[in-house]
Amino acid sequence: MDIIEDIAIVQEVKDGKVLVKLPGSESCTSCAVHGICQAGDNLASHWIESDMDLQAGDKVKIFIAPALRIMSSIIIFLMPVVIMIFVYLAIKYPAGGSENLSILGSILSLGVSGVIIYFLDKKWIRKLRFEIVEKISEEQYLQESSDEDTTQ
Repeated sequence: MDIIEDIAIVQEVKDGKVLVKLPGSESCTSCAVHGICQAGDNLASHWIESDMDLQAGDKVKIFIAPALRIMSSIIIFLMPVVIMIFVYLAIKYPAGGSENLSILGSILSLGVSGVIIYFLDKKWIRKLRFEIVEKISEEQYLQESSDEDTTQ
């Protein structure tokens, strides 16, 4: 499995912690996984413990666990569909509801899924673990940025 690394920009260094911001990506503007991936103008920022000698404006490579990305994708994209199907079947068969009521219930369950995802995001944001791998030069940053743009 490939190691997933992103480029981040150091915003602040304080008490052995570094505030990094992950620059947005054009392809992520409509994605709901904003805590892991960044969407549009909402730059994801995270405090990371580090003993590296960094200053505001430095560019760094950060490691984000692949399992974290996969779990986030499952919660964001799969959970609403599963809840929707479950609600449809629960209303249609055990409760003996009509087809229209089952469809309405399953559609309304998407809103419930959104609320659940919102609270999970707020609860788990503090548990996200990132690691600064290395400080990179401005040339490396520009090269990495151009590589990402050509692969999208």
